[in-house]
Amino acid sequence: MVQKVTDTMTKDSRIEWIDLLKGIAILWLVVYHFYAIGWLRSPVPVFFFLSGLFFSEGKSFGAFIHKKTKALIVPFLFFFALGVGGSVLKNFLTGEAYSFPQLWRFATLIPADAEKTNPLGVGAIWFLVSLFEIYIIYYAMRKISTKSWWLLAVAILLFLLSAVTMQFYGNGAIFYLFYTSGFVIYFVTANLLREKVLFGKTPAYVLVLAICAYSVRFVDLSTMLDTCHVGGGILIRIRGMVSMMGLIGVMVWIGKYLSCIPSVWKTKLFKFILFEGSNSLTILGTHLLVMVVAAIFVKRFMTVGTVYYIVLFMIIVAASNICILLFNRYVPFLVNHKSGKKGC
Repeated sequence: MVQKVTDTMTKDSRIEWIDLLKGIAILWLVVYHFYAIGWLRSPVPVFFFLSGLFFSEGKSFGAFIHKKTKALIVPFLFFFALGVGGSVLKNFLTGEAYSFPQLWRFATLIPADAEKTNPLGVGAIWFLVSLFEIYIIYYAMRKISTKSWWLLAVAILLFLLSAVTMQFYGNGAIFYLFYTSGFVIYFVTANLLREKVLFGKTPAYVLVLAICAYSVRFVDLSTMLDTCHVGGGILIRIRGMVSMMGLIGVMVWIGKYLSCIPSVWKTKLFKFILFEGSNSLTILGTHLLVMVVAAIFVKRFMTVGTVYYIVLFMIIVAASNICILLFNRYVPFLVNHKSGKKGC
């Protein structure tokens, strides 16, 4: 029955509340990358969770790898080239010397300050590499056994392994593998619950809300959602993971509820967020580059403050949407299909 859920979804079909969550998460990510305050932490686990809902093994491992390479690695290479070109432009505008990303660190095991070990040097596209790895890891896990206890046990072990290793190694070590391991649990949880998440009734999420409320009792707000934190030890990462799971449950509940209210999904704001969600790949690959270049010009006209951040956010979103329109027309592998099913 689980496999049937995926197989009945055609290539062109979309579920609107899924795009709504992706839209909220990608706009959240944009804000996070230039205005990371207290409770505002990385929403990346949301994307891993949503990806797990639609996992399908395919007809063969070769076909599986080909599909994921086309969907993730090809866009990764495209955005990497775009990011390097943009970095060269930024350094030209600022008069700084350009240093090509240290790609040799991408495949090595080097102890380093975790916050300064992104060997790509071009921003958020590490997610595409990590998601590609998670697909392969989960494929291998299911070839050994498809029992829920096995899949969940391995996911938990990988999460704990990541929590330990990330205290010693940077997030870019061994193709992000240690870093990636900490996100497998979101993917696996979603895949095990996908029938209930996709087609279940909203009261089922009361338990998730309770877990979220409980986790807040022993986690201060500044670290509540910090699942990407790599220097705070195992306990903080476990607390953050539980809280993020709770937040995802809340987002799913709200997303499904709002998408079934005509007065809501007919509004321009709702349609805008859906558009952002259905094109989140392009925003993921371009927003940091746009932010860096835009910040250079915005700082010439105003000082850093609330108005500065609002203006910068608007410029980033506007420029990213221009990229969406251009890429969807001239770069075929970034084209997204129109939203369809509301999933009510």
